[in-house]
Parts: sequence; C-alpha cells; structure tokens
Amino acid sequence: MEEIQDKLIVIWYFNETNEKSEFQDINDGQFVDMKFFIVMSDYSVSEVVVTVLNEFPQLMSVFLLWNEREEENYNSMQHRWIKECTKVRGIFHTDKQVYNEVQRELNIFKQRYFRQNNRIFFNVYNEQNQLSIKDQSNATVDAAATSTSVLTIFNRHEQSSTSDLRSENGNFLWFQLFIEILLRMTFNRQETKTQLIEYFKNAYQTDPPEILKIEKLEKEYSPEDAIRWYTKDMCLYRQLNESLRLKKVELLIEFSWFISDLYKQLNQESVSQKVNATDEPIATVYRGQLISRKEFERIQNSVGSFLSANSFFSTTEDRNVASFFAGNVYSAEGDLISLLFEIKTDRRVKNLKPYANISHYTLFPAEKEILFMLGTVFRIVSLKFNNEDNNLVLSLEICSEDDRDYQQMFEHEKHELVGENPTYYNLAELMYRVGDYDRSEKYFNEYLKMPIGAIDTIQGYTGLSKVYGQKHNEELRKQFINKSNEIIKNQYAAIKDSNDLNELDKLLNDTLLNEEESSDIHMMKALVNVQNKRNDFAILNYQKVLSIQKRQLPEDHPDIARTLFVLSHSYVSLKQFEQAEKFMQEALQIRRKSLSGNHRDLALTYSSL
Repeated sequence: MEEIQDKLIVIWYFNETNEKSEFQDINDGQFVDMKFFIVMSDYSVSEVVVTVLNEFPQLMSVFLLWNEREEENYNSMQHRWIKECTKVRGIFHTDKQVYNEVQRELNIFKQRYFRQNNRIFFNVYNEQNQLSIKDQSNATVDAAATSTSVLTIFNRHEQSSTSDLRSENGNFLWFQLFIEILLRMTFNRQETKTQLIEYFKNAYQTDPPEILKIEKLEKEYSPEDAIRWYTKDMCLYRQLNESLRLKKVELLIEFSWFISDLYKQLNQESVSQKVNATDEPIATVYRGQLISRKEFERIQNSVGSFLSANSFFSTTEDRNVASFFAGNVYSAEGDLISLLFEIKTDRRVKNLKPYANISHYTLFPAEKEILFMLGTVFRIVSLKFNNEDNNLVLSLEICSEDDRDYQQMFEHEKHELVGENPTYYNLAELMYRVGDYDRSEKYFNEYLKMPIGAIDTIQGYTGLSKVYGQKHNEELRKQFINKSNEIIKNQYAAIKDSNDLNELDKLLNDTLLNEEESSDIHMMKALVNVQNKRNDFAILNYQKVLSIQKRQLPEDHPDIARTLFVLSHSYVSLKQFEQAEKFMQEALQIRRKSLSGNHRDLALTYSSL
C-alpha cells in the first residue's frame, strides 16, 4: 500500500474554510499523476468546494462527514447538488464510518491499481482491411513481435499484394497465433516453472517481502489455484502482464505453465457457471480505463472492427466500480481520456475464449469481477458519450466461433502456422513471418535439437537457410541448403511409396530453394514418379527442370539434352509419340553439336528415334 500512497494517493481531510485555496493546487502539473480522496467535514462550504473539485480528473472520491442535523438540512433543500457530483460517495456521521469507507475504496483502488497500472494494451483489426500472412523477404523488421503499440489497425482499402505479420493488422494476428501456439505447445513444465521462479528471485532480490511471496508460490502453487494466484498482489500478475505488453517471448514461454493452468481453470469455471446459471443468459459487464488520445482516435475510426486485449481482461458487473476507475477525464486538451467499456455477453453463444465470474477467488468479492481469457476477441459496436454519468462508453460484443468475418481472418492462418500439435518449428516460422530473424534462428535450432525424423530435419535446415538469407549470410544459407539437399536426395532415393512422395512434395513446396538448388530436386522427383509408373507427373517434373536449365545454361548444354531425352521416354510410356519424337529430335540436335560421333549417348538418341 505504501507504494501507492507514496506515489499516487493523497487523502485530504478538509474542515476549515480558509483551506479552500489549497485545493486549487490539485490541478497543478505537479499533481497530474496523483489521485485524491477528500473527506469534507465543513458543511457550510461543501457545495461550493465539491462542485468545483468534482471536475478535477485527479479527484477519485469525496466523503461527506456531516452530523445528522446537517444531513437533514441538505435533504430539505430543493436543489440536491450531491446527485450532480458523481464523485461523492455518500454522507457519513462518524469518523469510523468514514475510515471504513475510505479503507474499502483504497483496497479496491489498490487491487485495481495492480491490475491496471500497466494499462491493458489492445490490438484492433479493421474489417475494412484484408490480410494474408505471407513472406515479404525484402521487408524490414517492423517488430510486430516487439511492438508496444496499444492499437493496431489495417485498412482493407489500402491494398497490398501480400501483407504480412509486420503490418498493423498483422500485429493483431501475430498475438492471436502466438497465444494459440503457447497454449497448444508442449513445454517442459517443471523446467519452465523453475526458470520463472529463478527470474523472479533475481529481479526482486532486494525486496524481502516479495521474495517471501515468491517462495510461497514455489512451494504452495497448484494448478487448481491458478486464478487465486493470479489475483494476488505480487510480481506474478505484474510480470505476466508486462511480458504480454512488451511481448517478451522468452519470458512468456517461461510463463507457459501458468498461462495454461489459468486457461484451463477459467474454462472449467466458464462451463460450470453456464450449466448452473439461473439468471438471464445475456448480461453486460464493464471496465473503466484511461486511454491516450491517440488510442481513442484509433478506436473511434474502427467501429465494426475486431478488438482484442493483450492480457487477461478484468471487468466487473458493477458499472459504478468501473466508472470509479475510468476517472471521468474528458477534455479537448488533455492526452488521457476516460473510457467505460460496456461488454455484452451471452452464455448461449459458443465463444472463442472462456470468461467467468472469479469474485469468489478474490480478496474483494463485492467487486463482482468477470475475467476474460487472454486474447479474447470483441467486435466494436459503438463509441458514444453518455451525458447521464459523464462517461465515454465503448460498446463491445464478445466474438463467437461462428463469426464468419473472424473465421475468414484467422482460421486459415491458424491452420497454416499453428496446426494441432505445434513445436518449436511453428514458433520459429511465426517469428520468421514477423521479421524477428534472431528469434526465428533460435527456435529453428531448438527444433533441430528435438528427436525428429528426416522430413522434420529438412524443415529445420530449410528454415535456417531462409533466416540466413534474410540476414544476408550467404555462406550459412548455402551450408544449410546443402544439408537439406543431401537429406532430400537420400529420401528420394529411398522412396517406394507414392504417399511418401506426396509428403515430401508438400514439404518441398514450402521451401525457398533457388532455381539451381531446386532443379536437381525436380529431377529426382521425376525419377521416383517414373519408378512408380506416374509418367504424367514425371513429365511435369521434367518440364520444370527443362525450364530452369534453359534459363541458366547455354542452349546446347549436354544437361539440356539429357532432360529432353528422358522427357521423350515418358511421353513414349504414355503413347504420346508425336510429343516424344519432338523432344528426342531436340535432344539429338544438341548432342550432335556437343558430343563426339562415337559417343554412347548420341547412339542411344539415334536408336530411340
């Protein structure tokens, strides 16, 4: 509590009229980051002072300490000004009553402070935009993976041939895909937990009270208590949300066990509450938060779009509690604006991510807290100013799995980059798409350390060759291409089954081999297809080889003649003799120029005609 009181909170006890001038200082620049709680015991000037202070954004609450007679006098007045002063919490008759109420609000503020000290950061996906996540090998590293921007927006009208995860809309998808990988990937639970605990101990080694909490976490934590630990006032919550906000990938991997536990328990609570619910299925929850003017403008221009929070998203069923934390800041000049989130939920809808009432796990059940899973997607319905309570209200609807717009945006990329059982390869590929080549290199190497087969090793080597290509390290790029090619040659030589061939074909279609490197691969594929009596496919492979050779080699090069020769024989196998003769004649013309009259290959060509 001391941290908050030292830096943020001033409790001002006002009981003398000659102190009135002191309150003018509240709006000075030196107090801009503070929050004021005022106890007003001078009845005679209460109306004048409170109506003025009510407009100050730093003022959180006013408590009126009046006697019963003063309250009766107020009630007899025609103009009841307290109703217009939204920050007045009530009339109290004793110091103890005021103390208890102030303490209650401070506890709530403390709890919310640690939940909202680092404001929830958002990604916004504008449906006016189109996004296909493809490589742009010449693009610079934009760092969607390291961006701390609160909102990302992509305008579909600004067409680009192939957009990628480095765009603003890409930042939205990057986060969704990363969370999917984190939840589905199998990490060493004990190892990552130990690493995280050690990180905490090093980070807080000069903070004995926090060290005690960390040691308690180490000894007493159980997966069934993940939500309770999340709500505790300690570094676990703060470090998790800072890591999410700053996209500290390595640290988030160390958090993976806790994120997974929190997801599972939140899902269990969600299912249980839906089954046992007796109230109406449709409900509205709220969240009050300060946002920057820039963030406000992004939201304002994105009505109808998707929005997701880059953290676990705390809300409340109590609109007044949410309004309390919004702070009533709205001015033409200021940089911060109060925003009241108003979120419509429907238990009957199958949602993308779970949410549940967790008030029975918190220290303050009266807050009626509803927690949404990390990465929950909402649709922005409207942004309007509510004159009744002086709040700017952002109306949202939770997005369901059946939302076609969301499916179009996300499902294809999820299938391509995440899959059912992601590994370090998926993580490395995601980092490559976002332009984070150092992390991509790191995770491709981690993937190659795993017990994997030949096909998977080809994937890892090919991935590293792509990374080194982007890093302009030609020596290492060629080194890993050669390693990959060597395995590919051995694999093709051993293939007898067409299903194995299809699997290897699929892999090669995803690689970034240059023409010279891919020519011999297509030739090997053709030979395997011939062995499997699939001459129609072999012809396609030969034609690809021929196309590459004609671009790279002199027109009478012996390699071109060799390809024409085998291509002709495949046409013979299909009884397409006219085509077969055409290509054999071309092979003969080249071999007559490049080979001696008694060369064996020249004789074979003549005999084939």
